Amino acid sequence: MFTLWSFGTYIEEGFQYLDLGTGGFLGLYFGGMIAASVYDLIKHRNDPYYRSIGASGAISAVLFTSIFFNPFGTILLFAIIPIPGILFGPLYLIYCQYMNKKGGDNINHNAHFYGAVYGLIYPLLLRPSLIHTFLANF
Repeated sequence: MFTLWSFGTYIEEGFQYLDLGTGGFLGLYFGGMIAASVYDLIKHRNDPYYRSIGASGAISAVLFTSIFFNPFGTILLFAIIPIPGILFGPLYLIYCQYMNKKGGDNINHNAHFYGAVYGLIYPLLLRPSLIHTFLANF
């Protein structure tokens, strides 16, 4: 929830500045929640014992939207190691896929992965011209 508060505040202010408003932020959060869950819900549709709850996929979406807008912004890995978002993002996605294949920890790493991907795509769904904002940061 600290991640949501930290990056959510930044993204919500950015959405207000871009005239995307609170609805834009809610679309990011709740859309991220849906995008994070769809793959596993389809995959496990015939498994009555499958459960996946939480907001971590939606929070990944918010974090990755912040990386979209500020790729070289600092993210504190484990709350102490500063790493630029452009490096953190791919490493996080690789980690999610590795842990998903490894399994056994009762964490839905697919939700983190697909939420993150949604967070990168969502600004472009709202306003395709934002690709110029992303590219200008390089």
